[in-house]
Amino acid sequence: MKNVNPFDWISLGHTAFSERKFSEAKRYYNKALKIAPYLHQGHMGVAKSEFKLGNINASKKSMLLAKKNAFELKLQDLYQTKLNALAKY
Repeated sequence: MKNVNPFDWISLGHTAFSERKFSEAKRYYNKALKIAPYLHQGHMGVAKSEFKLGNINASKKSMLLAKKNAFELKLQDLYQTKLNALAKY
């Protein structure tokens, strides 16, 4: 894909994730983050994928980055709730 914007990669990641292709989804989310490392959606996608792959620590790190990059307080709170849930693992 030429001139792909990061949301195209995120969309492909969502599709792969919904098809339970978690490694593939993670690759797409990471491609988005190479273009736009400030997008919380990409970090959240990596966090979800890592969790499904059983990589809890990597999931926590990505969730923290998602929270740091979320502009809206509502999203920051959501990501903190998810971080709290991950702390139980």
